[in-house]
Amino acid sequence: MVYTPTHGRKWWLLRNGRTLLCGGILLLVLLPVLCFYFMIVVSFSVFVWAALVILFTMDILWIKHASCYRTLYCMAEELRCTLEDFDPLRLIIKVRKGTGSYFILFHPYVSFYSMWIAMTRLGPVWNVPSRHYQVWTPLKGSYPATRDRYGFMEYVRPSGIGRLFPYILSAQKREIVFDEELMKRVPHLHDTARNISSLRFMGLAVEKKKTILLGLLTRFADSLQVSQTLEVLKKAADEIEHPPSER
Repeated sequence: MVYTPTHGRKWWLLRNGRTLLCGGILLLVLLPVLCFYFMIVVSFSVFVWAALVILFTMDILWIKHASCYRTLYCMAEELRCTLEDFDPLRLIIKVRKGTGSYFILFHPYVSFYSMWIAMTRLGPVWNVPSRHYQVWTPLKGSYPATRDRYGFMEYVRPSGIGRLFPYILSAQKREIVFDEELMKRVPHLHDTARNISSLRFMGLAVEKKKTILLGLLTRFADSLQVSQTLEVLKKAADEIEHPPSER
Protein backbone atom coordinates (compact mmCIF):
# COMPACT_ATOMS: atom_id res chain seq x y z
CA MET A 1 0.00 0.00 0.00
CA VAL A 2 1.21 3.51 -0.85
CA TYR A 3 1.03 6.37 1.66
CA THR A 4 0.74 9.92 0.35
CA PRO A 5 2.33 11.77 2.08
CA THR A 6 4.52 9.48 4.17
CA HIS A 7 5.44 11.93 6.92
CA GLY A 8 3.66 14.04 9.51
CA ARG A 9 2.17 13.48 12.94
CA LYS A 10 -1.19 12.19 11.72
CA TRP A 11 0.48 9.43 9.70
CA TRP A 12 2.53 8.46 12.74
CA LEU A 13 -0.70 8.13 14.74
CA LEU A 14 -2.26 5.93 12.07
CA ARG A 15 0.74 3.63 11.76
CA ASN A 16 1.29 3.32 15.52
CA GLY A 17 -2.24 2.67 16.72
CA ARG A 18 -1.19 -0.61 18.32
CA THR A 19 1.65 1.07 20.27
CA LEU A 20 -0.66 3.85 21.45
CA LEU A 21 -3.25 1.29 22.50
CA CYS A 22 -0.70 -0.62 24.59
CA GLY A 23 0.47 2.63 26.19
CA GLY A 24 -3.08 3.61 27.08
CA ILE A 25 -3.81 0.21 28.63
CA LEU A 26 -0.55 0.40 30.64
CA LEU A 27 -1.52 3.82 31.97
CA LEU A 28 -4.96 2.46 32.89
CA VAL A 29 -3.31 -0.32 34.89
CA LEU A 30 -1.05 2.19 36.67
CA LEU A 31 -3.88 4.55 37.61
CA PRO A 32 -4.96 2.53 40.71
CA VAL A 33 -1.34 2.58 41.89
CA LEU A 34 -1.23 6.33 41.42
CA CYS A 35 -4.53 6.70 43.25
CA PHE A 36 -3.26 4.57 46.15
CA TYR A 37 -0.07 6.66 46.32
CA PHE A 38 -2.01 9.91 46.68
CA MET A 39 -4.30 8.38 49.29
CA ILE A 40 -1.46 7.06 51.48
CA VAL A 41 1.50 9.38 50.89
CA VAL A 42 0.00 12.67 49.73
CA SER A 43 -2.95 14.59 51.11
CA PHE A 44 -5.93 13.43 49.04
CA SER A 45 -7.83 16.64 48.23
CA VAL A 46 -10.75 17.40 45.95
CA PHE A 47 -8.31 18.80 43.39
CA VAL A 48 -6.29 15.59 43.34
CA TRP A 49 -9.49 13.56 42.93
CA ALA A 50 -10.64 15.78 40.06
CA ALA A 51 -7.24 15.48 38.36
CA LEU A 52 -7.36 11.66 38.60
CA VAL A 53 -10.90 11.59 37.18
CA ILE A 54 -9.83 13.79 34.26
CA LEU A 55 -6.75 11.63 33.69
CA PHE A 56 -8.87 8.47 33.71
CA THR A 57 -11.37 9.98 31.23
CA MET A 58 -8.63 11.15 28.88
CA ASP A 59 -6.95 7.75 29.06
CA ILE A 60 -10.20 5.98 28.08
CA LEU A 61 -10.54 8.34 25.10
CA TRP A 62 -6.87 7.71 24.24
CA ILE A 63 -7.48 3.95 24.26
CA LYS A 64 -10.61 4.30 22.12
CA HIS A 65 -8.87 6.51 19.55
CA ALA A 66 -5.80 4.26 19.42
CA SER A 67 -8.06 1.25 18.83
CA CYS A 68 -9.77 3.11 15.97
CA TYR A 69 -6.41 4.07 14.43
CA ARG A 70 -5.41 0.43 14.51
CA THR A 71 -8.74 -0.62 12.96
CA LEU A 72 -8.47 1.90 10.12
CA TYR A 73 -4.82 1.08 9.47
CA CYS A 74 -5.55 -2.65 9.21
CA MET A 75 -8.55 -1.94 6.99
CA ALA A 76 -6.48 0.24 4.64
CA GLU A 77 -3.73 -2.37 4.43
CA GLU A 78 -6.14 -5.19 3.62
CA LEU A 79 -7.94 -3.13 0.97
CA ARG A 80 -4.65 -2.68 -0.89
CA CYS A 81 -5.57 0.86 -1.89
CA THR A 82 -3.54 4.04 -2.10
CA LEU A 83 -4.02 5.96 1.13
CA GLU A 84 -4.37 9.65 0.29
CA ASP A 85 -5.42 11.36 3.52
CA PHE A 86 -6.26 10.72 7.16
CA ASP A 87 -8.29 12.73 9.66
CA PRO A 88 -7.22 11.60 13.16
CA LEU A 89 -10.03 13.50 14.93
CA ARG A 90 -13.00 12.39 12.81
CA LEU A 91 -11.40 8.98 12.15
CA ILE A 92 -11.63 9.16 8.36
CA ILE A 93 -9.24 7.75 5.79
CA LYS A 94 -9.35 8.74 2.13
CA VAL A 95 -8.29 6.02 -0.28
CA ARG A 96 -7.92 5.76 -4.02
CA LYS A 97 -8.97 2.58 -5.71
CA GLY A 98 -8.63 2.58 -9.47
CA THR A 99 -9.70 6.01 -10.70
CA GLY A 100 -12.06 6.80 -7.83
CA SER A 101 -11.56 8.37 -4.42
CA TYR A 102 -13.42 7.01 -1.41
CA PHE A 103 -13.78 8.03 2.21
CA ILE A 104 -14.03 5.49 5.03
CA LEU A 105 -15.13 6.68 8.47
CA PHE A 106 -15.18 4.47 11.54
CA HIS A 107 -17.74 5.81 14.02
CA PRO A 108 -17.07 4.32 17.49
CA TYR A 109 -19.41 4.61 20.42
CA VAL A 110 -16.85 6.70 22.34
CA SER A 111 -14.47 9.22 20.76
CA PHE A 112 -14.09 13.00 20.75
CA TYR A 113 -15.92 13.34 17.43
CA SER A 114 -18.65 10.75 18.05
CA MET A 115 -19.48 12.36 21.42
CA TRP A 116 -19.64 15.77 19.73
CA ILE A 117 -22.00 14.37 17.08
CA ALA A 118 -24.11 12.72 19.78
CA MET A 119 -24.45 15.96 21.74
CA THR A 120 -25.07 18.29 18.80
CA ARG A 121 -26.94 16.08 16.33
CA LEU A 122 -28.34 12.87 17.79
CA GLY A 123 -29.72 13.83 21.19
CA PRO A 124 -30.62 11.24 23.89
CA VAL A 125 -28.70 8.00 24.34
CA TRP A 126 -31.44 5.99 22.61
CA ASN A 127 -30.76 7.98 19.42
CA VAL A 128 -27.04 7.17 19.41
CA PRO A 129 -26.12 4.60 16.71
CA SER A 130 -23.96 1.54 17.21
CA ARG A 131 -20.38 1.52 16.07
CA HIS A 132 -20.41 1.48 12.30
CA TYR A 133 -18.60 2.35 9.09
CA GLN A 134 -19.54 5.13 6.71
CA VAL A 135 -18.17 4.76 3.18
CA TRP A 136 -18.79 7.36 0.50
CA THR A 137 -17.61 8.79 -2.79
CA PRO A 138 -18.38 12.24 -4.25
CA LEU A 139 -20.66 12.55 -7.26
CA LYS A 140 -20.20 15.00 -10.09
CA GLY A 141 -23.26 17.15 -10.65
CA SER A 142 -26.38 17.91 -8.63
CA TYR A 143 -28.85 15.24 -7.53
CA PRO A 144 -31.90 15.15 -5.23
CA ALA A 145 -30.38 14.73 -1.77
CA THR A 146 -31.28 16.66 1.38
CA ARG A 147 -29.87 14.71 4.34
CA ASP A 148 -26.24 14.49 5.36
CA ARG A 149 -24.44 11.35 6.52
CA TYR A 150 -25.85 11.52 10.03
CA GLY A 151 -29.39 11.86 8.73
CA PHE A 152 -29.55 8.10 8.07
CA MET A 153 -28.63 6.77 11.50
CA GLU A 154 -31.90 4.85 11.81
CA TYR A 155 -30.37 2.29 9.46
CA VAL A 156 -27.50 1.47 11.84
CA ARG A 157 -29.31 2.08 15.12
CA PRO A 158 -30.80 -0.93 16.95
CA SER A 159 -34.59 -0.99 17.17
CA GLY A 160 -36.88 -1.49 20.16
CA ILE A 161 -35.26 -2.11 23.53
CA GLY A 162 -31.97 -2.57 21.69
CA ARG A 163 -31.76 1.22 21.30
CA LEU A 164 -30.66 1.35 24.94
CA PHE A 165 -27.67 -0.89 24.17
CA PRO A 166 -26.08 0.54 21.00
CA TYR A 167 -22.60 -0.41 22.22
CA ILE A 168 -23.24 -4.15 21.94
CA LEU A 169 -26.08 -4.38 19.41
CA SER A 170 -26.46 -3.48 15.73
CA ALA A 171 -29.42 -2.75 13.49
CA GLN A 172 -31.20 -5.58 11.71
CA LYS A 173 -30.91 -5.79 7.93
CA ARG A 174 -33.84 -4.47 5.89
CA GLU A 175 -35.26 -5.97 2.72
CA ILE A 176 -34.28 -2.91 0.68
CA VAL A 177 -30.90 -1.29 1.31
CA PHE A 178 -31.07 1.26 -1.54
CA ASP A 179 -32.85 4.58 -1.19
CA GLU A 180 -35.60 5.48 -3.66
CA GLU A 181 -33.24 7.37 -5.96
CA LEU A 182 -30.85 4.44 -6.36
CA MET A 183 -33.73 2.04 -6.87
CA LYS A 184 -34.85 4.25 -9.77
CA ARG A 185 -31.42 4.73 -11.32
CA VAL A 186 -29.52 1.47 -10.66
CA PRO A 187 -32.03 -1.18 -9.51
CA HIS A 188 -29.96 -3.99 -11.08
CA LEU A 189 -27.22 -3.38 -8.48
CA HIS A 190 -29.51 -3.87 -5.51
CA ASP A 191 -29.14 -7.65 -5.25
CA THR A 192 -25.36 -7.30 -5.23
CA ALA A 193 -25.56 -4.72 -2.44
CA ARG A 194 -28.16 -6.76 -0.53
CA ASN A 195 -25.76 -9.72 -0.43
CA ILE A 196 -23.15 -7.69 1.51
CA SER A 197 -24.07 -8.94 4.99
CA SER A 198 -22.96 -5.85 6.94
CA LEU A 199 -24.38 -3.25 4.53
CA ARG A 200 -27.46 -1.55 5.96
CA PHE A 201 -28.00 1.41 3.63
CA MET A 202 -26.80 2.94 0.38
CA GLY A 203 -28.08 6.16 -1.12
CA LEU A 204 -27.55 9.81 -1.94
CA ALA A 205 -26.51 12.24 0.79
CA VAL A 206 -25.07 15.73 1.17
CA GLU A 207 -21.52 16.44 2.29
CA LYS A 208 -20.31 20.06 2.39
CA LYS A 209 -23.09 21.15 -0.01
CA LYS A 210 -22.08 18.48 -2.53
CA THR A 211 -23.81 15.21 -3.35
CA ILE A 212 -22.19 11.97 -2.29
CA LEU A 213 -23.04 8.31 -2.68
CA LEU A 214 -23.09 6.87 0.84
CA GLY A 215 -22.92 3.35 2.23
CA LEU A 216 -23.46 2.43 5.90
CA LEU A 217 -22.09 -0.83 7.33
CA THR A 218 -22.20 -2.31 10.81
CA ARG A 219 -19.11 -2.65 12.98
CA PHE A 220 -18.89 -6.31 11.93
CA ALA A 221 -17.86 -5.32 8.40
CA ASP A 222 -14.49 -6.72 7.34
CA SER A 223 -12.17 -5.57 4.58
CA LEU A 224 -13.87 -7.87 2.04
CA GLN A 225 -17.30 -6.38 2.71
CA VAL A 226 -15.93 -2.83 2.59
CA SER A 227 -14.18 -3.67 -0.70
CA GLN A 228 -17.45 -5.06 -2.09
CA THR A 229 -19.22 -1.88 -1.00
CA LEU A 230 -16.59 0.22 -2.78
CA GLU A 231 -17.24 -1.77 -5.95
CA VAL A 232 -20.99 -1.18 -5.77
CA LEU A 233 -20.39 2.52 -5.08
CA LYS A 234 -18.08 2.72 -8.10
CA LYS A 235 -20.56 1.04 -10.45
CA ALA A 236 -23.49 3.08 -9.15
CA ALA A 237 -21.57 6.36 -9.37
CA ASP A 238 -20.46 5.60 -12.95
CA GLU A 239 -24.02 4.85 -14.06
CA ILE A 240 -25.52 7.84 -12.25
CA GLU A 241 -22.95 10.26 -13.71
CA HIS A 242 -23.04 8.63 -17.15
CA PRO A 243 -26.52 7.12 -17.68
CA PRO A 244 -26.94 4.78 -20.69
CA SER A 245 -29.07 7.38 -22.47
CA GLU A 246 -26.07 9.75 -22.61
CA ARG A 247 -23.51 7.22 -23.76
